Amino acid sequence: MRPGDRNHGGSFAIDPGALLHGWAAAAISVGVWAVLLTTAGILLDWEPSRMLLRSLSLVSMFLAGVFAGRRCRCRAWLNGMFTTVGLLAILGWLTEGFSQAGWLFRLRTLLFMSFLGMLGGIIGGLKRKDR
Repeated sequence: MRPGDRNHGGSFAIDPGALLHGWAAAAISVGVWAVLLTTAGILLDWEPSRMLLRSLSLVSMFLAGVFAGRRCRCRAWLNGMFTTVGLLAILGWLTEGFSQAGWLFRLRTLLFMSFLGMLGGIIGGLKRKDR
């Protein structure tokens, strides 16, 4: 019995194009949330709560995993997971959020984001048209 092509013609299990696609989807999603919240804040003289802001960022992370999972050719769960971990690393670097204090909280956040991205990647992989 001949072994199957595990990467479906690709050289790596992680597709850089899928990661970029997921990161672009997250950036667009965050931009849309920002415009909507700014408009609501100006028109209604309202300030969003921390819970709403965190929820919308989690939705953006999930969408990044979904779009990365739809774009890759194999192992959608892994591409979704690496998309959210990469986003977390980029946002941590941009906001200077990496410090020595609170490493256990950051580990918990990293594990939760990995799970969220994996779930998004699985759903995105199931929605792929070339299956």
